[in-house]
Amino acid sequence: MGEDRPSSRLRRSFSNDLDFSQIDENALSFERIGLFTFNKRFKKEKIVVATLSQPVLLGLMLKYFKPGSNVPKEYAYYYAGGIVATTGLSMFLINQFQFNAFHIGMKLRIACCSLVYRKSLRLSRSALGDTAAGKVVNLLSNDVSRFDILLMFLNQLWLAPLIAIIVMYLLVAETGVPGAVGVLVVFLVVPLQSYTGKLTAVFRRKTAQRTDERIRLMDEIISGIRVIKMYAWEKPFADLIRMARKSEIRIIRKTSFLRGIFMSFNMCTTRLAVFATLITLVLQGNRLSADREFLLLDEFIKIEKTTNGSLMQKKQTDRDSVILKDVTAKWNENSSDNTLEKLFLSANKGKLVAIIGQVGSGKSSLLQAILGELPISSGSCLVNGSLSYACQEPWVFAATIRQNIVFGTPFNQKRYDEVVRVCALVRDFELFPQGDLTMVGERGTSLSGGQKARVNLARAVYNDADVYLLDDPLSAVDTHVGKHLFDECINSYLKHKTRILVTHQLQYLKDADKIVIIKQGQIQMQGSYADLMKSEIDYAKLLGVEELDGIEDIVEYQTEVDQENIYLPRILRQFSRMSTRDVEISPNVLEDDEPFNGFEVNGDPMVDIGERQAHQGATGTESDMLDERGPGRPTLMRTEKRSTQSKVSRRGSIALESEILELDPPSSDHIEKSSKGKIGRSVYIEYMRAGTNICGFLGVVLMFLLSQGAASGADYWMSYWVTQEESLAYYDQLPDNYTELNQSFEDTKVILIPREDLFSTETSVYIYTAIIVFLLVITFSRAIIFYVMCMKSSQGLHNSMFNGITKTRMRFFDVNPSGRVLNRFSKDIGSVDEILPKALLDATQILVTALGVLVVSVIVNYLFIIPVCAIGFICYLIREVYLKISKDLKRLEGITKSPVFTHLNATLQGLSTIRAYKAQDILRNEFDKHQDLHSSAYFLFIGTSVTFGFYLDLFSLIFISLVTFSFLLLEETFGGNVGLAITQSLGLVGLLQWGVRQSAEVANNMMSVERVLEYKYLEQEPLLESAPGKLPTGDWPSKGLIQFEHTSMKYVETDPQVLKDLNITIRPSEKVGIVGRTGAGKSSLISALFRLARVEGTIRIDGVDTKDICLQDLRSRISIIPQDPVLFSGTLRENLDPFDHFSDFDLWNALDDVELKDSYDSGDGLRSKVTEGGSNFSVGQRQLICLARAILRNNKILMLDEATANVDP
Repeated sequence: MGEDRPSSRLRRSFSNDLDFSQIDENALSFERIGLFTFNKRFKKEKIVVATLSQPVLLGLMLKYFKPGSNVPKEYAYYYAGGIVATTGLSMFLINQFQFNAFHIGMKLRIACCSLVYRKSLRLSRSALGDTAAGKVVNLLSNDVSRFDILLMFLNQLWLAPLIAIIVMYLLVAETGVPGAVGVLVVFLVVPLQSYTGKLTAVFRRKTAQRTDERIRLMDEIISGIRVIKMYAWEKPFADLIRMARKSEIRIIRKTSFLRGIFMSFNMCTTRLAVFATLITLVLQGNRLSADREFLLLDEFIKIEKTTNGSLMQKKQTDRDSVILKDVTAKWNENSSDNTLEKLFLSANKGKLVAIIGQVGSGKSSLLQAILGELPISSGSCLVNGSLSYACQEPWVFAATIRQNIVFGTPFNQKRYDEVVRVCALVRDFELFPQGDLTMVGERGTSLSGGQKARVNLARAVYNDADVYLLDDPLSAVDTHVGKHLFDECINSYLKHKTRILVTHQLQYLKDADKIVIIKQGQIQMQGSYADLMKSEIDYAKLLGVEELDGIEDIVEYQTEVDQENIYLPRILRQFSRMSTRDVEISPNVLEDDEPFNGFEVNGDPMVDIGERQAHQGATGTESDMLDERGPGRPTLMRTEKRSTQSKVSRRGSIALESEILELDPPSSDHIEKSSKGKIGRSVYIEYMRAGTNICGFLGVVLMFLLSQGAASGADYWMSYWVTQEESLAYYDQLPDNYTELNQSFEDTKVILIPREDLFSTETSVYIYTAIIVFLLVITFSRAIIFYVMCMKSSQGLHNSMFNGITKTRMRFFDVNPSGRVLNRFSKDIGSVDEILPKALLDATQILVTALGVLVVSVIVNYLFIIPVCAIGFICYLIREVYLKISKDLKRLEGITKSPVFTHLNATLQGLSTIRAYKAQDILRNEFDKHQDLHSSAYFLFIGTSVTFGFYLDLFSLIFISLVTFSFLLLEETFGGNVGLAITQSLGLVGLLQWGVRQSAEVANNMMSVERVLEYKYLEQEPLLESAPGKLPTGDWPSKGLIQFEHTSMKYVETDPQVLKDLNITIRPSEKVGIVGRTGAGKSSLISALFRLARVEGTIRIDGVDTKDICLQDLRSRISIIPQDPVLFSGTLRENLDPFDHFSDFDLWNALDDVELKDSYDSGDGLRSKVTEGGSNFSVGQRQLICLARAILRNNKILMLDEATANVDP
C-alpha cells in the first residue's frame, strides 16, 4: 500500500533521475520528475481541435446573413449545429481536464509534503538549528500548496505556441496582411506578459524569504510568549514583526501590481489585436464584413487565452555495550572549535555510568554523539545492542499519556504497569479522570513539569533496549520523587541494562559503577566513586560531606556550599544571607502521614492546601531554602519545582512540579472552532474597512463598471461598424432603380442601416480608437487601485491579529497548539495576501463581464431578455447551493490541515528522541494519515467544484443554442449583431463556471479573514498603559514590599480558584522560599503577581495596588528567571539586551556574574550566534543567560522559578 502512495512514486522517480544526473549534472529537473510521475490522463489535444473549429463554423454561418448571400439556409443550420456541438464537446473535455489537473496537482502536493516531512526526519542537529520550524511550516502551507493549481496552466507551455501557429495561419489566409498585424500585436504583448511573469517569479522568491522570516519570528514569539509577557517585551517584539511584515508586504505589493497589469492585458489584448487588424483593413481600402471580422475576433480570443497561461556503526562485543575511541566531534563542520575532543570511554553491560560536569561542558553532546546526532570528525563510536533515550527537555506530544509512553512499540500490560510504578506515575493516573488515556495538549500543556519528566522517562524505560541514555531525568522532580526514580527505576528495574546517566544530583554518584567528569569537551577523569573522592578534582570537594539524609541535611548541605561560595554564581551569593526571624515552618512540613498545611508569614497562612491530597508513595514535599535578609538586597521569591515548562492545565491550574491534576475529558478549548453557515456580511465589511472607506469602495466599484462598459462598448461598436460597412457596400452597388432592388432586398429578410444614419469611415475609426484608449487607461488604473486597497486590508488584518494574540491571556496559548496559531499566520495570512485579492478581482471581473454579455445580447434582440433572466436565475440557484456545500468542505479542509502542521512541529521538537527510538516509520505513517484526512476533504472539494462547473456549462450551452438558432428562425437582423451575440454567448462557456468557482473561492478565502478576525477579537488582558494619574514613579518599587490581601486567583472564569484568600506580607530585602506539595499553588503565586490570570482581592507593591498599574510598568519592574530557559535566534547580545538599553560593559559584567564570561570572551564574544530556541546552548547555559538578563534589569523584586535546575552545584 505504501509503495503506491504519491510520495513513494515521486521518491522513486527522483532517485532514478538522481542516478541519471550523476552522468549529466544539468539533468536533474523537478518539473520533469513531477510530470513524469503523474502525467497519466493529462492530454488536451482534443480540446484544441474542438475550440479552433468554433470560429471557422461561425464565419461560415455569418456568410448566410451577408447581404446578397447565396448560402442555403440548410447549410446555416448545419453550421449552427456544428457550433453548438463543438462547444458541447469542448465543455465536456475541459471539465474532465480540469478534474484530472486538480487531482494530479493534489497528488503532487501530497508527494512533496511527504518528502519534505521525510527530509525533516533526517535533518542533522546543526541543520535543524539553521532551519526554523516556522520556515518548514510555511513551506508546506504556502509554497507546496501551489501545486494544487499548477497543472491547470502547465499545458499552456506547449499549447500556446501550437494554437498561435494555427490561428496565425487561419488569420493570414482569411485577411492577409491585416491578420498578420493583429497577430503581431498579440506577440508584442506576450513578451510583456512574459517579462511580468519573470518579475513575478523573482518577487515570489523574495516574498517567500520575507514570509519565512516573519513566520520564524512568529514561531519564536509563540513558543516564548510566557517569557515575553513576564519581561514586558510585547511592544519591542511587535516592532520586530512590524518591520518583517512591512518588508514582506512591500514585495507582495509589487507582485500584486504586476498581477494586476497581467490581468489587464487579458482584458485588452484581444481588443487591441482586433483594433489593429480592422484599422489595417480600412487603411488598405477594404470594406468590413461580419463573417470575416467575427472570425478574427474569435480566433484572437483563442490565441489570447492560450498565451495567457504560459508563463552509527554497530559491532557485537561480549562485554562492552558502548565504546568511544578517540572521538572528536563538533556540531558545525566549519567551526574551528571541537564540541568533544579525544574521548575514550567504555560502558560495560549492566553497569551505571554517571556523567557529570559544569554547564556547557559537553555532557549532553556526549549522549548525542552516541545517538549519532552529533557528527564525529574522527575516532569511532561502537554500540552493542539497541538504544533508548530520555532527553533533557521532556518531549510530550498531543496524544494520550499511554501513547506517549508506549510510542509505537507493542503494548504489554505487565511491562507497562511495572514501568508506570517505577516511574512514580501510579498516583497521577488514579487522579486523572481518564487515567492514562487522558489526552495531553501539544508539548504536554495538560501536565506539570514533573509529570512530563516522568512520562518522558517512562517512554525510555518501556522501550526494551540494551543501552539507556538518560539526560538529567531527575532535575525536574523533587527530592523524594527523584530518590524513588533512582532507586526503583534506574538502580533496580534497569539494573541488568547498561545505563549512561547525565546528572547534577551529586548524592547519587556513590551508587554509580563509573563516574566520568567532563570539562570543556574533554574527559577530565573517569573512575569509581572512591577514585573520585581520592582525587583533587573540584567535584570531590563538593562530595566531601557526610551522607545526605532527608530534607534537613539537603538544606544544611546547600547552605554549607552556599557559604563556601563554591561554583555559585555571584548573583546568587548576593542573596545568600538567610533569615528565618519572620518565617515559621509548619511542624508537619516533613511528616509523610499528614498533609502539608503550608507555612506562615507574620502569622498569616501563605498557602491554604488543607483540601490537597495526602502525601503518598512517590510524591513528596519540595525542599526550599529561606535565605537571610540583607540590607539593600532586593526581595527574592523562589519556588522550588523543577520543570522545563509551566503551562495552564485544562482546569485552569498552573502545572507544577509533581502536580497531580484532575484533568477533564478533552476540552472544547483544545478543539479548533469551525464556524457554520454563510460568511457573515460583517466579515466582508471588516475586510473592506481595513483597506479603505465607503467612498473608496464605491470608487473601485465604479471603475469596474466603467471598464466593462468600455469593453462591451468596444465590442458593440465593432459590430455596429461592421454592419455600417456592409450597408455602405450594399448602398454603393445600388443603381437608379432603387425601389425595385429595395423590394428584392426586403425579400431576403436582411436589414440595413438607413443611409442618413451612417457615419463616415474616419468618424468610426476615431470613435473606436477613443473607446480602446479609454479602455486601456481605466483597466490598468482599476487594477492598481484595487490591489492598493487589498494590500492595505491585508496589512491591517495581520496587524490586528498580531495585536490580538500578543495581548490575549495566557490561557489561549495553553489550549491552542502552536501549529494552529502558526497556521493562521502562514496559510490564512497567505490567502489574504495573495489568493483572496486575485480571486476577488477575478470574480468581480467575471460578474461584470457576464452582465455585459447578457446586456449586449438583450440590446441585439430584446426577446433574449427571457432566456437571459432564466439563465441568470439558474446560475444564482446553482451558486447558492454550491457555496453552501463548498464552504463547509473548505472549512473541513482547513480544519484537517492544522493537524498536519501540529504533527510537523511536534516532530521537529523531538527529533533526537524519535531517531533514538527508530520511530521514523511510525511518525511517517502518522503524518501520512493526517495528510490522507486532509486530502480526502480536498478531493471532495475539487470533485464538487468540477461537478457544479459542468452543470453551469450545460446551462450555458443551452443558452448558446437558443441564441444561435434564434437568428436563423427570426432571420431579420443585422449580420454584425448575429456575430456579436454568438461570439459573446460563446464566451459564457467556462466563464460562468469560473466565475462561480471564483466567487466561491472568494467566500472560502473570506473564511481566512474570518479566522484572522477571530484572533483579533480574543479576550484581552488589561491595558498595557496606566490610567491617567496612576502612573508609578520612576523608581517604583523603591523598597520591594509585597502585600497579598484576601487574594484569590483562577485561570478561567468558570473554573475553581487555585489561590484562595491569601494574606501575605513580604518585607523589603527578604529572601523567601515558597514550598508546598502538589497543587499548593506555588507557581500560581507568580502568575498572580505578574497578573497572567484573573486575580481577585488586592496585591500591593510598595503600597500601590497592582491593578492600578499597567501591565507594561508592572512586569518590567519585576525580574523573573523562569523554569523554562527561553532564548531567541540572533546573537548573544540580542538575547541579553534585545533593545540596546545597556552597554557592552554592563553585559560582560552580567556574564561574569553568572560565570559565562570566560566561555565567550574569545571568538565572536557578544556577537556569538544563537540558533532558534538556543539549541546550540546547553539547557544549563540557557538558564544562566536568563539569569544574566535578570541581573541587567536590577529590579528590587526578583522571582526565581527553579532557576538552577539544570546547572551544576
